[in-house]
Order: sequence, then structure tokens, then C-alpha cells
Amino acid sequence: MKKIILNTGKEVLVDDEDWPVLSGRNWYEHPAKREGNPSYAHLHVRGRNVLMHRFLLDAKDANVVVDHIDGNGLNNQRSNLRLASRSENRFNSRRAVGFKGVYPRGNRWEAAINHGKWESLGYFDTPEEAAKAYNEKIKGIAGEFASLNEVPSGEKEA
Repeated sequence: MKKIILNTGKEVLVDDEDWPVLSGRNWYEHPAKREGNPSYAHLHVRGRNVLMHRFLLDAKDANVVVDHIDGNGLNNQRSNLRLASRSENRFNSRRAVGFKGVYPRGNRWEAAINHGKWESLGYFDTPEEAAKAYNEKIKGIAGEFASLNEVPSGEKEA
């Protein structure tokens, strides 16, 4: 594993075999669009931005997304990259605060998921119970792309 330093000083992880093609270029940080989202590495080629992760997987189809399995947009090791649909990529997103798929409803908590349509999974007394319900549902829908909530004990829901 090697590192590429961006214009902001941030480091991008890349595989040794990709280093010769990537090094010696002026890579820039492509900042997150929203708070809590990852940054990416890009360079300018003939007036266009080229994202490093798309370059590495030769992803030219605009309908195909390159998903960072660990959610870190600056980890461009091939073992961390996979082609995905927009829906699969969204299932692998993480929530910056609280539990993903859990919403306060008065003095209760609703677990819900949007997979082409909004689906309520029920109302619960605690956010942890709602998070577990979300985890069970997302595993059935998203499979390997599922980003699970951390359960209170600190272990990931199996």
C-alpha cells in the first residue's frame, strides 16, 4: 500500500501496482457536498474532473457508481472499491449522528427504510430497538451493501 498526498495535505491510500500510474500527477481533494460525507481525490484532465476511484475501475458509465466499501472516499485500494448501482451505494451510506433509518416520533422511535418507496418498520420505545429492526430489514434488502447501525454493546448486528 502506498499514499498519494492531495493538495490539502490529506492522504489517499492506493495499491502498490496502481502507484506508477497515479503518482506524479496533481491530485486534488474533491470536498464532501454535505457534512459527514466523504471527500474524494480527483484531477483535472482537459477541463474535466476525473475522480480517482472511477479512474481506477475504468467506470465510464454515468449510471454506475464506484462504492467505497468502508465509506472512506480516500481509501482507493482496489479491495475497498466495487461497482454498484446508485441504490446499492445508498444502502452502504452511513449516518453521521444517531442511527440510520431511525426517526423520533413523539415519545417513540420509528424504524423506516426507503428502497424505492418509504416503508415503516414500526414504532419502538427506544432508538436501539428501532435500529435493530432497521438492521434486520436492510440485511434482507441490501445484502453485502448493507451498512448496519452499531448496536449499544459496540458490536455490529450480525
